[in-house]
Amino acid sequence: MAKATVTEALPAPLGDVWKLIRDFGDLSAWAPGANVTKLEGEGVGMIRHIEGGDAGYFKEQCEAHDDENHTFGYTLLISPGPIEDYHAEVRLTETGPDACEIEWSSVFRHGGVPEEEIVKGVEDTYRIFIESLKNTIRSKGV
Repeated sequence: MAKATVTEALPAPLGDVWKLIRDFGDLSAWAPGANVTKLEGEGVGMIRHIEGGDAGYFKEQCEAHDDENHTFGYTLLISPGPIEDYHAEVRLTETGPDACEIEWSSVFRHGGVPEEEIVKGVEDTYRIFIESLKNTIRSKGV
């Protein structure tokens, strides 16, 4: 299994950032170009269908959600890429009164692409989404 992990500091209180990202059905605060087109169910077990523009179609299922520990986990059910058995977790950790850290990690199997290349691609995608989240924090004055 391959592993991808990105950890970055965020310039806002943990509670404010959690409010932006906690809703599994709403990616608007941190996923540029990702359009949730359909939701099935709610809470843990919810499935979201995402049209990602040039990135293609994704179907993801919420596997865990913990408001107290500021984490959620999900599984990728369908993707246009060479990734299988993808399981990810997003975790926020308080680092100060007005700062926190986001860690986005995953494990997955890959086929047909060298591991280093696919891990770099996944981590680069996480960085794009995290940068969008930082832009949202700045623009909303969080």
